[in-house]
Amino acid sequence: MYLNTNYFKFYFFLTIIGVMIFVNFSCTSREKTETARHTVSGEKISKDSLKQHINFPGYQLKASYYDMVLSGNGQLNVTERGGENFTIIIFHDTSLSIKAVEYGTYKKDLIIICELNKGREEWSEVVRISLNKRKVKWKTRFGSFNLSTAIIHDNYLYGSTLGYVGKVNLKKGKIVWQKDDLWEKYKVNNFEKIVLYNDTLALIGRVYKMDNKTMTGEAVTFKYNKHNGREIAKQQ
Repeated sequence: MYLNTNYFKFYFFLTIIGVMIFVNFSCTSREKTETARHTVSGEKISKDSLKQHINFPGYQLKASYYDMVLSGNGQLNVTERGGENFTIIIFHDTSLSIKAVEYGTYKKDLIIICELNKGREEWSEVVRISLNKRKVKWKTRFGSFNLSTAIIHDNYLYGSTLGYVGKVNLKKGKIVWQKDDLWEKYKVNNFEKIVLYNDTLALIGRVYKMDNKTMTGEAVTFKYNKHNGREIAKQQ
């Protein structure tokens, strides 16, 4: 009887351990799946409320082992952690001024979207910079002003500006597709959120309407096929 009780305790203990392992494995699996769903939406490009710091001497960026300051006229001063300092000139036209910046990384290179101003002209450009080789690989014009949110997924960047949505091939620096008439069609001022899932690119935009001489904004979701830019749906 004493032996049977010990066996019972032993098997009961093994059962408890097995249940704990199963529960822990299940929780871990769910957590990994949740993380995978988030990463499928692409790498979020960080944004530092830069439009509120127009008078700040530079935009502070961090990528890999580098700390950087991008000046308002396009000079990137780089400090390699544990290494040396160097400078990369992104825009040689000193009459340009940078009004806003979003940035991320792609294959250890720095990807920057700059909202630029020159006199009365305003536009944005996507720039790929090799920090290792200390040079600009390519620059591509990208929409207008009101630089909004963007993501990097696989070999592409998806981003937006005023009434504009576009996809850029980050290997070649070429526009894959773009929609540049969303202000004319829908009065889309900016996009507050961008999400990529399966083959769909979804953006939450702010549409403005005049009502009794009062401008009001309404949130509208736009959906596009990520491969060809075909509009799938638009709903309020």
